[in-house]
Amino acid sequence: DSYDDVSLDKGSIGKCTLHKKVVGVALRTQKNTHPIYVSPGYKISLDQSIEVIKTLSKKSRLPEPINRADRLARAFANGKFLKDIHIIR
Repeated sequence: DSYDDVSLDKGSIGKCTLHKKVVGVALRTQKNTHPIYVSPGYKISLDQSIEVIKTLSKKSRLPEPINRADRLARAFANGKFLKDIHIIR
């Protein structure tokens, strides 16, 4: 339904609500960047989810595993890894 405004400061949080229930947050992982949206998953609370994202987002806006996957996918899409891939059967 809505979410709170998030200040431009690193670590700022705005609650995301659905039918008046908090279902996630908009979390600003770096100063003056777009926030990322965090919600809990299976057997992890919202607070734990926020801490995981903060821990994995020290150097950039997105968590490091997402950054690495994005870089690899872009390199693969551009044909940079095709010569180095060996299929093991």
